Amino acid sequence: MKKGILARTLSVMAAFLLALPSAAQSYAADGGMPAFSRERFFHSGTWLPYRKAAFNIGEEKPAALILYLHGGTSRGDDNTAQLDEPAVSAISRHVSAHGLHAVLIVPQCPAGQFWAGAMSNVLTALVEDYAARDSIDASRLYVLGSSMGGTGTWSLLDNCPSLFAAAMPVAGNPSGHSARNVALTPVLTVMGTADHIMDLDTVRLFIDSLIQAGGEARLDVEYDWTHEQTCEESYTPSRLDWLFGHAASATTGLAPRADRQTPTVIVCGRTITLSDGGRFQVHTPDGRSLARGTVRFLVATPGVYLIRAGGLTAKVAVR
Repeated sequence: MKKGILARTLSVMAAFLLALPSAAQSYAADGGMPAFSRERFFHSGTWLPYRKAAFNIGEEKPAALILYLHGGTSRGDDNTAQLDEPAVSAISRHVSAHGLHAVLIVPQCPAGQFWAGAMSNVLTALVEDYAARDSIDASRLYVLGSSMGGTGTWSLLDNCPSLFAAAMPVAGNPSGHSARNVALTPVLTVMGTADHIMDLDTVRLFIDSLIQAGGEARLDVEYDWTHEQTCEESYTPSRLDWLFGHAASATTGLAPRADRQTPTVIVCGRTITLSDGGRFQVHTPDGRSLARGTVRFLVATPGVYLIRAGGLTAKVAVR
């Protein structure tokens, strides 16, 4: 009799434990959104926790990749706090409601660090890892971010020109970044007039510099919005429509300019592009053709490659 009772007790306990959420289980978003799985990515000695959700996965065509960077208060190692930002729900609802075939990844920055420097390199490697997969459309990579994440978005655009099809840095600081590099990516940024953390005039001047560099840049100013309100309410359907309406092309939004110099080769992580967003060819040193007429080339293995575009021939080493 005791053995029977013990067996039934253990059975009930096992069923109860299986019903409890564990660290490996998914976090279900509100409103019936797809669940966010727990993931980790390792690069250059750093583990980056992140959450991932796939939308409208029944389609056979490759999915867009959406990267959202959280603000400073969501830093840590629980791989949960970043999902509490309103932007995550707004993006999820929009993608789901519009039937967009996409993968949304939301990494968590370690405590005491920022989305810049070494962490920017880790983010680049993470995006490139996904872009190399057949399931991802490398011409539809998007990055968004709020506050510290907005500043991190500006940093990614400077470090990796032409990597993203479009970007939306919200309440971020673009100071110190190259307008020429950032202008290679269409940008929509939002600032509030009552924001006492990020400076509106700094952003205005940078947007002017992007336009002068031939870029597609848009600044939306919300009157009387505080920093927190800007971070929480900027991700409207019309702005997200603008963002996801872009795809990487040969021009990447740049207007032709007679004074534009011969393009240079840009190597960001394992991604090779031209500074003017133009098409090019990729060859091995022994003359074997790897790609023709591409606007972005993701290197599978480190090595030396020859880049040819019109009269330009350049040898680049990718580590």
